[in-house]
Amino acid sequence: MYWLNEYSRQFLENGYLTEGVSPEERIRFIAQTAEKTLQMEGFADKFYSYMERGFYSLSSPIWSNYGIKKGLPISCFGGHVSDTMSGILYSQAEAGMMSKYGGGTSGYFGDIRPRGSEITNNGKSSGAVHFMKLFESIVDVVSQGSTRRGHYAPYLPIDHKDIHEFLEIGKEGNPIQELTHGVTVSDAWMKEMVAGDPEKRATWAKVLQSRVEMGYPYIVFTDT
Repeated sequence: MYWLNEYSRQFLENGYLTEGVSPEERIRFIAQTAEKTLQMEGFADKFYSYMERGFYSLSSPIWSNYGIKKGLPISCFGGHVSDTMSGILYSQAEAGMMSKYGGGTSGYFGDIRPRGSEITNNGKSSGAVHFMKLFESIVDVVSQGSTRRGHYAPYLPIDHKDIHEFLEIGKEGNPIQELTHGVTVSDAWMKEMVAGDPEKRATWAKVLQSRVEMGYPYIVFTDT
């Protein structure tokens, strides 16, 4: 395989391959396991041939976990964080286990009441962003073997009242530094912004400025 030079071999052996297993052996095992799973005769040879020519590039969980009973061959998971303490803590534990056995994890925080909202026992909500720190901590602590640390991406609707606090994630001095956050945007919101709504235009400008400066937030258009 022309692309398996000294540096790529060292890279794979340092974090993705079981000791004593060469990249060629691992690729052949992945191909044969896939053929058995798919029940497609000849798939293994074709897959291996494509890998030889550099047609495919495998994700980290495929290299590390596919066909081996130590994790899941999945790169990204999605989750939902509900507006209760029990739900938040359940989702945190879920994110930890997903990180342990798979790949990157995300969560939708749009249902959590904004900062200052009333809650039971005459208290006030700390807001969606406050709880995101829990998820940053869990994926930092939980590793995926020797392959890599976990990773988490919180998502918040652009019309959530905590959106401006959310857009400060990752900036200098912010307590949350490791999350790769994203906003969800509806067609209705975009149409009102384009039509001239000043508050929405200011928010959209802040989103775009942040993307230029740091590459985040991700933008997901929920109606497309």
